[in-house]
Amino acid sequence: MPSPGVSRLDLPKRARTLEDKARVREALITSGRLLFASKDFSDVSLRTIAKAAGYSPGVVYKHFRDRDSLFDAIRDAELERYLEDFQTVFSAHVDPEERLLAMAEFAILYSEKLALELGLRFMYSTSYRQEKNSAVAGRSPGVDRSPKSRKVFELHRLAVEEFLKTLPNPRTDSESGAFAMIAAISGVVALPEVVSSGRIASREEMGMDMIRALILFWKS
Repeated sequence: MPSPGVSRLDLPKRARTLEDKARVREALITSGRLLFASKDFSDVSLRTIAKAAGYSPGVVYKHFRDRDSLFDAIRDAELERYLEDFQTVFSAHVDPEERLLAMAEFAILYSEKLALELGLRFMYSTSYRQEKNSAVAGRSPGVDRSPKSRKVFELHRLAVEEFLKTLPNPRTDSESGAFAMIAAISGVVALPEVVSSGRIASREEMGMDMIRALILFWKS
């Protein structure tokens, strides 16, 4: 299960150059992504990923210390693609409010797609999960240290900042506004499809209603 369009014969068996090492790493990420998208997380091991990519288990450990670190690499690859499209949406709109709504709609649809394919784990890096679980040891809990996550947040913050500049007396600051926007989007994506009272409404509609409510609050 090497990268699409690349046969196992094209992949280096012994990665001696930096280019070869990068190709092996990419093959492992691609195979891992396909496996995580088709199986439960607990059913995917580094051994099965290595086998799917055409390598021995020892090779995968040269690039990733464990399954979580490989999943984070897959997540970062997804966020890289997301950032490119997200930046396009950001740049395509001049009106700050229209930009916020367009970015929110894109984020909801993209996040819902990834949640269906990779589960809700994709929303937080391994560092976040580890630090959250080790809070009792005195570490700072709940920190997503992925550079890609920080870039996603910064785009949200810039969009909110440009909108707040249009208001005479804004009720929030750009950082708090960005956190509120992201919380609304991730919250609606994380909702179960069915609750005790029945099936939930469209996630996109629900999420956009929450973003519109935020905007109205900031304007008030």
